[in-house]
Amino acid sequence: MTPNVVTTVLSAATPEFAGGKSRDLCSLEEVREELDLGDRRADRWLQKQITNESETVETFCNRIFRAQYYQDHFWPFRDSVPRKFEADLLPLQLARWPIACGTSHAGIAPPRRPSLSAVAGSAPVATVFFVRISYVTSTGETAASLESGLAVGPGQLLQVASPVQDVGDRAIGWNCYIGTSPNKGTLQNASPISIGQDLTLPAAELVPGHALPDYVLVVEEGIKAPDGTISARPLAEGVDFTVNAEEGQIIRLHPLSRHARSWSSWPLIIQYRGGFDEVPHPVRMATVELVKFRWFARKRDPGVKSENVEGIYQADYWLGTGPGGPADMPSFVADRLDRYRVPVIA
Repeated sequence: MTPNVVTTVLSAATPEFAGGKSRDLCSLEEVREELDLGDRRADRWLQKQITNESETVETFCNRIFRAQYYQDHFWPFRDSVPRKFEADLLPLQLARWPIACGTSHAGIAPPRRPSLSAVAGSAPVATVFFVRISYVTSTGETAASLESGLAVGPGQLLQVASPVQDVGDRAIGWNCYIGTSPNKGTLQNASPISIGQDLTLPAAELVPGHALPDYVLVVEEGIKAPDGTISARPLAEGVDFTVNAEEGQIIRLHPLSRHARSWSSWPLIIQYRGGFDEVPHPVRMATVELVKFRWFARKRDPGVKSENVEGIYQADYWLGTGPGGPADMPSFVADRLDRYRVPVIA
């Protein structure tokens, strides 16, 4: 049996086209050029249709095209022995693909979820902070850790505890990302902080530094530590797992041989950016064609092949059975989108 997967959008897409919604698949200017419009009286109507037809394309393809930040929480079915996914060596399939993240070359796992506290200070107002941290090595930075949050009252300051040194002593410092909204933190230190040195946030406003590192985060949950406590264990990209970005798959690796191995039956948290940073050209053109179709359908139905008043009124259509009916996607548009369709298994 395949594992149960709960997918959550941690950060929604940002608009790619000026004046459009976050998941619009083409721009107003592309549509205006296609229709050869001189004035802008219809811009509001066209923008509305772009959003509507973008949703039509997403529904037809059964996918969201614009890149968003997701969390897939895997809950595997567990047998007594052996405790592993039934898929065995098969990679884990993420809910959204392609994976738009880069590759971390740090060579070590990210730190665990940060420990936060409030210390005496001079902050004027109460604030809720959300914090993620990462290791820095000589070869790069890890993905950011899972997020911690803390409400800090007036007259207090936020303190972020340093992560412990990694097992291989490869970390040369750590970075701290803080925000007032979940998964929106920015870098608060000008240079990597030494391991063992905590960070106390000044009373001044947050620094608008770099955004969170754009890497895949994989965390195994339910790991029992030697002291008996249950915790989550982050995995190292390139050491514990590798990413097939095009197919949206995560492959477990043996840390020594780097060969593919089975996933243990621990629950997994995987955070990643899935989708396209730029809408593929065929998808953009398909959306433009649909808006164009709607434009010429304002005063007549362009799908009508013939009309007959006998009996009273009968219409034959070039495609499907009419607007809203089955197979009402124009064939020339469907041809553009076929390669992007995600199959649905009932």
